[in-house]
Amino acid sequence: GFGDFSEEDVRRFRARSEASSSQSMIKDSWAELTFTIKVDNEMLMKARSIYQKAVDSAIKARKKADELALEPGGFMDWEALQEKMVVIDNELESNLKQVLTAEQMKKLEDYYQKRREERSQWGR
Repeated sequence: GFGDFSEEDVRRFRARSEASSSQSMIKDSWAELTFTIKVDNEMLMKARSIYQKAVDSAIKARKKADELALEPGGFMDWEALQEKMVVIDNELESNLKQVLTAEQMKKLEDYYQKRREERSQWGR
């Protein structure tokens, strides 16, 4: 078992953690693209609208989840929010592939992989 926590509690906690992590990773990857990968300004301008759409979608998804949680009998459905964040993340990646070079995309994917590995170590 999980001590005083049910498997349901643990599943919700993981979903909450994943949803929150996805939201921060969108913003962090923009900084990675800008300051570490050092994409040129022209490329950044193209990527900016893609990131803006992802951030706006993430904010909208969180706001909707919060509103549903405040309804009578409502609850925070972290699993649904996490599923929505997966869709947003996949769309962001797909759209960036249309703008970035293969080398830039590889560096960004390496960054995502490193972050995922770091995150999985937190859960140990």
